[in-house]
Amino acid sequence: MPKSKSYQEELIQYLKDPQKAVAYLNAALEEGEPDLFLFALKNVAEAHGEASRFQPPALSSSGAEPPQMELHNFLLLMKALGLGLTVAETRKAS
Repeated sequence: MPKSKSYQEELIQYLKDPQKAVAYLNAALEEGEPDLFLFALKNVAEAHGEASRFQPPALSSSGAEPPQMELHNFLLLMKALGLGLTVAETRKAS
């Protein structure tokens, strides 16, 4: 019987596709939870071979606490992953 892959292995394989990685990050961002987005970003970084470049402390986590990242390191990681950042107004103008 062939050995099955773990969920994490399957996720990392899935996130190697840039379009899927972008959709995954956008979905995490839409949840509005910064910690969830950082975990998602860590998974994408791992899929693209960039996670170790920023650990520790950029994407480190003790398990009990969510990963932390300074803005400078965040922007470097986004650039290394070939991703951009867009800012949009979410409130309606009065």
